[in-house]
Amino acid sequence: MNITFPDEFLAEQWDSIDWDAAAEKLALLQEKLTIAAFGRKEKTIRKLQYQIVNEIDIKCLAVRHVVASTSGPGIDGVRWRTSAEKMRAAIALNPKDYKAQPMRQILLVVKNTGKERRPRLPTYFDRAMNVLYGYALIPVVEAQAERKSFAFRQGRSSQDAHAYVLEALKGNNAPEYVVCADIKSYFASIQHSWLLEHAPMDKKILAEFLRAGYVFAGELFPSDGEGISEGSNLSPYLGNFVLDGLQKYIYRGLYGTSAPQDYADGNLIRFADDIRIFVRTKEKGERAIELLEDFLAERGLRLSPEKTMLCNINEGMTFLSRTYIRKGGHIYSYPSDAAVERFIAELREVIQTNTKSQRALIETLNKKLKGWGAYHRYSDAEEAFRRVDAAVQTALLDAAMAKHPKLPKPKVISRYWYRESDGRHSFALPDDKSIRVTRLADTILLQHSKVKTNANPFVERDYTESRGHERAIKNVTGPYKAIWERQNGRCHYCGRPILGDQVRTIVQLDISKPPSVKNSAYIHKICVVNEFELIRTAEDITSMRPYDVLKALEEISDKPEPGTRRKREINEKWKHYGFKKYLSDCTAASVTLTFREIEELDGQPMAASARKSMGWWSPRTNCNTIAEAWLTEGYVLHNLDLEKEKITLRRKEEGIARLQVPRALLEKKIPENAIFELETHMDYIIKKYGL
Repeated sequence: MNITFPDEFLAEQWDSIDWDAAAEKLALLQEKLTIAAFGRKEKTIRKLQYQIVNEIDIKCLAVRHVVASTSGPGIDGVRWRTSAEKMRAAIALNPKDYKAQPMRQILLVVKNTGKERRPRLPTYFDRAMNVLYGYALIPVVEAQAERKSFAFRQGRSSQDAHAYVLEALKGNNAPEYVVCADIKSYFASIQHSWLLEHAPMDKKILAEFLRAGYVFAGELFPSDGEGISEGSNLSPYLGNFVLDGLQKYIYRGLYGTSAPQDYADGNLIRFADDIRIFVRTKEKGERAIELLEDFLAERGLRLSPEKTMLCNINEGMTFLSRTYIRKGGHIYSYPSDAAVERFIAELREVIQTNTKSQRALIETLNKKLKGWGAYHRYSDAEEAFRRVDAAVQTALLDAAMAKHPKLPKPKVISRYWYRESDGRHSFALPDDKSIRVTRLADTILLQHSKVKTNANPFVERDYTESRGHERAIKNVTGPYKAIWERQNGRCHYCGRPILGDQVRTIVQLDISKPPSVKNSAYIHKICVVNEFELIRTAEDITSMRPYDVLKALEEISDKPEPGTRRKREINEKWKHYGFKKYLSDCTAASVTLTFREIEELDGQPMAASARKSMGWWSPRTNCNTIAEAWLTEGYVLHNLDLEKEKITLRRKEEGIARLQVPRALLEKKIPENAIFELETHMDYIIKKYGL
C-alpha cells in the first residue's frame, strides 16, 4: 500500500499520539471481547475482533511493540527507526491483499548445554501483523484456557506453577504418582490443518502466518503443513491453545461423564508443553498417559518415549528445574542437581574466559547469581546455594592462581579476597570492598503468593495490575530499586531493616506532591498503623506554636532514660523471655528451631495466628513482638516456614568489622617513633568513634 503523505506530516501524527488513551481503548475492547468469549457469542466475537485490528490507534500500539524489541530484522533487513517510518507502517497494517514474507532463520548454540536453536525471525511488518492480530486472539483463548496452565499468560509465572505443584502434593491424602510428560518437538510438529480449523481468528491471516516458510543460508524452505515458529509473537498463544482442553479430557477419560470426580486424582499442571498429571495409583497414571497420547494424536503430536515417565513422589520428580520429593509426610522442593550443575558450569565458564576488569567480572557474576537466586528462593534452596557459592569461590581461586602462577597462594588470596566480620572471605575490589561477589547463601527464602486461577487479566484488570505492582515492590525491581538503595533496605518509619519475608509497601513522603521516586519510601506493611505518628514528627518545627513546643518538651522530660523502657519491657515477666535468653546464651552463627521448641523455651503456647500469619513474626514499633527476642540479641530472620513450623535465624553484626592486627606489629620489634604514632592515632580513633 503506497502512502503519499509527506514524512513531516506522518512524524507529527506519530509524535502526537496519546499512548495512555490508546492503551485504554484497547483494554476496553479486549474486556468486551473476553466477556463475549465467556458467553461463546460468535457474532459479537467476530465484530469486536474486526474492530480491534482496524483501529489506527491500536495499529500504532502494535508498531510500537515491535520497535521496542531488541531482536533483529527479517529477510528484508528493514527496521523502523523514525517517527515517519513507524506511522507509515501503522497505516499500512491492512488485511487486504496481505502476504507474509518468509522468515529469516538463524543458528544459535546454547553455551552451557551446547544445543543448537534455530529461531525464525519475521520481518518487522509481519511481526506487527502478528501483534495486531494477537490483540484480537489472546482475550478469546484466555477466556477458554486451562485454569492451571501458567506459561505465556498475563499475570502468571513459573512460580505460580511451583506453588500449585506444592499444593497438589501436600496433605495426608495427596496423590502419590506423577505423570511427567514431554512432547516431542512440540512447536515443530503442530499441524496447520488443526489450527486453521479450530483457532478463533481470521483464517486468511493465520494461513499467511503458518505458510510463510523460511530462508536459511540463502535457500528458501517452504512450509510443509506443520510447525509454528518460536520467534513469532503469536506462537506462544497458539501453542497454549493447542493443549487447552486437556484437563477436561483427562477427567472425562478417567471418570466418564456421569460418575463423581476426585479432582485431586488426575489434576493437571502445565507450563507450555511441560506437563505434570497427579494421580493416586500407578494404574491411573498409565491410563492418563494413554489419554494424553490420544489427545495429542489429533493435533499431530506425540510423546517422547525417553522423557515421559511415571514417577513416585516418594522417590522424587523434576519440574521446571526443581526436584519435588515427599519425606516423612512433608513435601520438599529444591533446585535439581542437573540445574545446579548447569549453572555452576555457566559460572565457571564466565570466570575462566573473563578478559575484562575485576569489576566487570564481579558485576557479571552478581547479575547471574541474583537472577538464579531470585528464581530458586521460593524453594528449599539453602544447600544448593551453598554448593554454588563454594563452586564460585573455587573457580575464582583457580583463575587467580592461573593468573599469578609464581605467587604463593596466601599472597593471591590477600590480593583478591578480604575477611568479613563473620570470618568469611569475599572476592572484592581491593579499593572498594562493597564491590564483591554476591553469596547466594545470604538469600532469604520466601513463600510465593499464588495467582487466583479463575482471575481473568482482561476483566479483572485491577487484580492483575495489583499483583504486578506488589511483585515489583517485593522484588525491588524497576523504579523501586532506586528507592530501596536510597534507604539501604530499611523501613522509613521504624528504621529497622526490611527482611526478605516481611511484607513491604510504598508510601508517599509528601501527600501534597504527586507520586514519584523521590517522593516515595519503603516501609514495613505493619508500620502503616504508625503512619500518623511519623507524619507528625516529620512536620516543620517552625509551624508549631510556642504552646506546642513547651508541651512537646514536657513529654520528653517525662520519658525515662534511653534504654530503660526497653529493659523494663524485656524482663523476666515478658512472655518470650525464655526464647530471648536462649539466644543470648547462644554462640552459633545460625540457629534453627521448631515452633514447639520455642514454646518449650517460653513455657507457654504461641497464639493461633503464629502458625498462619507471617505478620505475627514481623517486628512492629511500640509493641513487644517475638521478633524483639532475636533482634535484641543480634540475629536476623533468615527463613520462616509455616508449613513445617520452623524458623532459622542468622547472626548479623551491622556496621561492625573485626580489626586484624598485622603480624609485624605483634611479632617484630617496633621503633619508638612508630609506637608513638600508632598510640596517638589509636587514641584519635577511640575518641572519634566513642569506642
